[in-house]
Amino acid sequence: MIREKISIASVALALAGQVSCMAPKEESEGPYNVLFITVDDLGQRLGAYGDNQVHTPNIDQLASRAALFENAYCAIPICMGSRACALTGVHALSPNVKNGLRRADSQLGGATALPKLLKGQGYYTISNGKVFHDRDDSEDSWSEPAWRPQIEGKKWLDPDSENYQKYSSYSFKDPKTKKRKKVEGYRGPIVEGADVPDSAYFDGKVLERSLIDLRRLKKKGQPFFLAVGFVKPHLPFYAPKKYWDMYDREAIKVAGNTDKPLNLPKQVRGSREYTMYHHRNLADSTVEFHKMARHGYYAAVSYVDSLLGRLMDELKAQGLDKNTVVVFWGDHGFHLGEHSFWGKHNVMSNALSIPMMVRMPGQEKSVRVSVPANASDLYPTVCELLGVTIPDHVGGNSLVPYFKGQGKPTQAGYSFARWQGADVVMDGRYVYSEWRKEGKVIAKMLYNHKKDPEENNNVAHDPVYASTVKELSKALDAERKHQATVYPK
Repeated sequence: MIREKISIASVALALAGQVSCMAPKEESEGPYNVLFITVDDLGQRLGAYGDNQVHTPNIDQLASRAALFENAYCAIPICMGSRACALTGVHALSPNVKNGLRRADSQLGGATALPKLLKGQGYYTISNGKVFHDRDDSEDSWSEPAWRPQIEGKKWLDPDSENYQKYSSYSFKDPKTKKRKKVEGYRGPIVEGADVPDSAYFDGKVLERSLIDLRRLKKKGQPFFLAVGFVKPHLPFYAPKKYWDMYDREAIKVAGNTDKPLNLPKQVRGSREYTMYHHRNLADSTVEFHKMARHGYYAAVSYVDSLLGRLMDELKAQGLDKNTVVVFWGDHGFHLGEHSFWGKHNVMSNALSIPMMVRMPGQEKSVRVSVPANASDLYPTVCELLGVTIPDHVGGNSLVPYFKGQGKPTQAGYSFARWQGADVVMDGRYVYSEWRKEGKVIAKMLYNHKKDPEENNNVAHDPVYASTVKELSKALDAERKHQATVYPK
């Protein structure tokens, strides 16, 4: 079955000659801890993933001592749904994953969140920053109340930003209360680089709290699951000035493919989230805006990179690196002007692709894995590493064979995603999406990444690819049927 296929297919491709770089866990070591790091809106725009414009030395260093999944994807290209799936292990194609998935507790009932599962196994569980989308989601998962700074992480600090305000409003249905909520008010500029210390912004406060907690957990002596959620580089692109100064804006390269892809289905749209912020009097179609926005995104990424470095340094200073599994992932990708899209919220690869790494205690070399993986695979992976039974509702696949060298490769695996009527399958070469109505395919999209890595031409209707479309559509059907047995409605 597909669930088994992905797990087994991954093994030899990832581990040939690399297993010796991991230190096997001895029974005398006691249980592993887990440091679970989530970064908002972070696509694969990192040095470790081949981006030569961005400065990410600390993330790159982690990648040099971890399993790095080159073809990793989110389950849903939006913060709330992506996190709900990753933290419960529920698969993107589960019948329970619907449009508007926001909360794990009220919308994925019966699916035990990973920290809750570990809490029941004697782990001390802590949530700092943005872990679940809503701070009060799955509250019983934590040994102490989930913590966030009082500020929301999207407040401007530079006095000059007062000159660039934009009123915006939107509403959503709260799945917990079943009532609509309206969010409105003035938002500042889309970018800001205030001359302030790291701790002035939301993520710096999250880092400071997490450093204190690592010291506290060391003294406690109890196995722990510490979840740290950084909100940047989520819009708006705010970071201390020193991270802006790392870049020469004029030298920043912008997207060269701003036209929409050929044969793009009408169902594929861009996110409008970026329109909620003041653009500092620049039209979003101009090169000046593209350079400014990319500059801001890169600065925010470098800011989080620096915070990660300090977090990893403290883990080592406390001697916890010797017995702690480190998980690092982005909740979804982000368009930076490609096809004139800004943000996530569609099924193009820039929105679906994520960085994902897992470092075992004692690992000193990188293992680069090309077989497709998904954020929903993190839950069963952590369970297996800790020796905890994987719950029946989990639709993801354990990635432990990457570390242990078990099994034999069979055929290429798949990763899956879902977004507003589209189901998506990725096999490492092709990305195929289809929209169905009453069981019939009403639109489809296929990109061949070997020939068209920038996804400029949808070839789903090209007769040359008819057999590929048929094969990938069958893979979607098979996975939907399988997931209906894993976690039925």
